[in-house]
Amino acid sequence: MAIQYPYEYDSEKRRLAKTYTKQKVVQAFIIGAIIPSVFFLSIGFLGLSIPTRSFASNLLDSLHIPIYLSFLFGLLLLTVAPFSFYFGYVFEHKYGLSTQKLGEWLKDFLKTRGLLNILLVPAGMGLHLIWSNSPFHWWIIASSCFFLILLLITTIFPALFVPFFWKTGEYTDEACTRRLLEIAKKAGVNAVEKVRIVKESEKSKKANAAVIGLGRTRRILIFDNLVNNFTSDEIDVIFAHEMGHHANMDITKGILFSTILAFPVFFVISIIIMPLANLVGVESLNDIAIFPVFAALFILIEMCIKPIYVAYSRTRERLADQFALEVVRNPEAQISAFKRLADIDLEDDSPHPFVEAWLYSHPSISRRIRFCETWKAQGNGNVKSAGHDKPKYLP
Repeated sequence: MAIQYPYEYDSEKRRLAKTYTKQKVVQAFIIGAIIPSVFFLSIGFLGLSIPTRSFASNLLDSLHIPIYLSFLFGLLLLTVAPFSFYFGYVFEHKYGLSTQKLGEWLKDFLKTRGLLNILLVPAGMGLHLIWSNSPFHWWIIASSCFFLILLLITTIFPALFVPFFWKTGEYTDEACTRRLLEIAKKAGVNAVEKVRIVKESEKSKKANAAVIGLGRTRRILIFDNLVNNFTSDEIDVIFAHEMGHHANMDITKGILFSTILAFPVFFVISIIIMPLANLVGVESLNDIAIFPVFAALFILIEMCIKPIYVAYSRTRERLADQFALEVVRNPEAQISAFKRLADIDLEDDSPHPFVEAWLYSHPSISRRIRFCETWKAQGNGNVKSAGHDKPKYLP
């Protein structure tokens, strides 16, 4: 079956996208903020943290901190599980976006939560160590360590965990591979010779492409849904957008930006954590029972400053769109790809400005399309609204 090009919106999918996106917004608040913050506040202010710490100490005093944290995060997993099942499985199947069977979804859920706990328990232990050794200046040390954690999460872990969640194989379309590698070279990614195909169709209908890893672990990934449902021109611009992030060093800049924001976040927590901890009977930072108070504060403050994170992200996404326009020079394909992606993902192309400002890490589809149209109307020149960073790759 021939792929429609240029793609135009499906009116029925636009209608469904409005409803789907509204419910996804609710999901983001429920799973991302409300449930974990209420969970940790309940553990703290219902007086459950100290008995749990005491139980862990009685069980094995020398390992009471990892035992306590493991129990805490395990209980959080059980609390989140019903909501994750509804939003991640039932809800996605209701709108026809998921292709996973229940057993496979459950396996992925347990893998994700298990890996998250593997990361969180050592992080909690490290934080307790910092609290114990530097109770007055811990926020400075913790903010600095936050940089290292982000570095691991954004560079090394993706290359290690992709095979853990997806089946992959070598991409055999030689013509497309040559085009993608040429785009990668324009972005300064020269150390990659092969493109890997990710079999996302076994899980969902979503389409994407990315470059992950560092040095010898660096891989170019392309989802099979992208190959099967998009034209070669659309694949080129989507891939070029991802390469734009590397050309603009967005991973490095994003890590630094998040680290800078971590300092005021941890500083505010350092001021108010002990007065709140005293209310629940915890008298010292050295007591791991203080952790739920810290976690609740961290989640609530992060949610309050989320607009700052996503506003920064949107500026970087705009520059990546600009990279794709200037390298591939095919605004029609970029507009077509945006519309096709919006329909496939049931993304509202024009969300409420408040929702976009608070939650959207990318500009809305309608804004991205207007950006392409403006770029084209100005004779393939720079668009001032893209920002002041003039890319090095301009012809």
